[in-house]
Amino acid sequence: MGPWPQTDATRRRPTDSAPAGWYPDPSGLHDLRFWNGVHWTTQVADGHLQSFDPPVASSRPQTSSASAIDPAKARHHRIVRRVLWNVYAIPFTLILLTSSVSEVQSLGWVGAFDLVVSVPSLVALYLHVWDRKMMPSFWKPYAFAFIAWEVVGNVLVFPRVSGEGFGFPDLFGLVFFLPLYFALFKYAYRTWRTSEPA
Repeated sequence: MGPWPQTDATRRRPTDSAPAGWYPDPSGLHDLRFWNGVHWTTQVADGHLQSFDPPVASSRPQTSSASAIDPAKARHHRIVRRVLWNVYAIPFTLILLTSSVSEVQSLGWVGAFDLVVSVPSLVALYLHVWDRKMMPSFWKPYAFAFIAWEVVGNVLVFPRVSGEGFGFPDLFGLVFFLPLYFALFKYAYRTWRTSEPA
């Protein structure tokens, strides 16, 4: 396998063509592909894992020294992203499951239905956080069904069953759910590389 670029200096050469190094894969199938200075090689990298895959594009990488990606920086970015998402996801999961249990007790079948409908959204949240592919064709229709239930349930069903109107705590809940909705739709519409397992 080609060496990982160590510094910006190792990526700069006084030639017309782009220097050898790791660049964003022009096919989009992998995070990075190794450019040997003349053409794309079969060496690819996804995160910190290197493998081989025949190139599908023949375009040259951008020649600016900033266009080469340092895999260590990409890995650092992924770790920070996961930590920040988990700061939201773990407390959110505990709060949602705790409140869902009390809803089941107070609202009966409506609370139970809400719990059943909500659990896949938590699964999608963690799949999004950890970049795991699972049943990709399921998530688009589920995302719309979940949002539809959230609107109908919170605006029409819950107030009628509980006898309480839509108030400030419900508005706070909506704001608290926004990152979940974002993660669910981002995961549902994610473009997976063909090399990633199902």
